[in-house]
Amino acid sequence: MTNLKPGIPAGVMLLCSTLFLSACATDSGVIGKASPKGSLKWAFGSDGPDHFLGVTTKVNGAYGYLLAKRDLYPPFRWEVTGGRYGGTAPGDTGRIVTELDATGSTPLQFWLMGADPTGTGFNVFAANHQNTSPQGTTYLPDASAIDFAVEHDGATVFFHARRTGDVDWTPVWSTSAAGAQMPLHPAVGVMGIRSGALAGFNGFRVVKSAMPGSPPVGWYGTIFDLYTAVDHLTAAMDLANGAIPDAAAARLRVVDALGEFDEALAGIDGLLLETKAKASGPETARKLAQKAQKSAASAAKKLAAGKAGKSAIKGILKAIGPALEAADVLRHVE
Repeated sequence: MTNLKPGIPAGVMLLCSTLFLSACATDSGVIGKASPKGSLKWAFGSDGPDHFLGVTTKVNGAYGYLLAKRDLYPPFRWEVTGGRYGGTAPGDTGRIVTELDATGSTPLQFWLMGADPTGTGFNVFAANHQNTSPQGTTYLPDASAIDFAVEHDGATVFFHARRTGDVDWTPVWSTSAAGAQMPLHPAVGVMGIRSGALAGFNGFRVVKSAMPGSPPVGWYGTIFDLYTAVDHLTAAMDLANGAIPDAAAARLRVVDALGEFDEALAGIDGLLLETKAKASGPETARKLAQKAQKSAASAAKKLAAGKAGKSAIKGILKAIGPALEAADVLRHVE
């Protein structure tokens, strides 16, 4: 039985229940948009043992996205799973998308993968700001969900896909990354979803990502500690999910995240002393990081007691939003 409960904090991409985020918590760690305005509802959902970031609408043809405040610098690899849930008919979800945006670029630079429901599966394609029509369209039959992967090796961007549950990836497209603006920010979204349909995303994974330059400038070493904590938490969320969750392995990744939060908090304190910063930003970031650490510690205790699934995942999710928001605050410290 599908359970979609708006208002429960959920998702690497959100901690609130609606896509248009003007009324959401300030520590959501995301940016969102919908058309028509407010037409999409995002919430923590479950379909049997699977937990996901679900999206529904009451307006046929609605579209929109959620974008995470997580910088990606090459070489990086971003992966995410998207599909239909709750007995939603093929086609009713519309196009399922993950996109990487160079936020602030004019015109917008973006790298996109989409999956159009077709027959029993999906036509998967890639595109970018230079090639806006579908590139490398690949049909994956007998699929209700698709794994997307976008990898940037510093010179070329590679796009891969597979049916969720498969081992091997199928190359979809590759293109030169020359002139690409950095950093990129990952997003998920839908285009043309029908009223009553339920699409969902899970398996958010930053497999790898570099820091900008060497050595890092200013606050970026501390920001990277926060990002690394989030990456451990998303890995833990995957391990705690599904029909056969691994609570012990998930706990170890949360413990790794707690170590990164310790490093980040020490970095904030050290840089405050070094720079004698008087702005409120660093102190705000400290409070957000402490909030994230507290939620992660609570999740670790649940996992230590063998409590995987929804209970642990909710605790992990409560840590992700404040951690991303803390990093974003530090990005804007002068």
